[in-house]
Amino acid sequence: MTARGFPAFPPAKRRPGHFARTWWGRAWIKAMEDSALDEQQLRQGRKYAYTGYVGSITVSPGRLAATVRD
Repeated sequence: MTARGFPAFPPAKRRPGHFARTWWGRAWIKAMEDSALDEQQLRQGRKYAYTGYVGSITVSPGRLAATVRD
């Protein structure tokens, strides 16, 4: 598998527990939460995602990368 890029999403409306709208989106978020090593980084990442600070996302074997405005 080669790296694959995805465009940035617009800022989301805050609805606790409803960040993803599809079953696979919820599954992806659950996988990220289950494998997170640092809960604080996860919380900060959610804040960035909700406010639209996360840019394009690149997925490659064993790695997720995204540009983030901080």
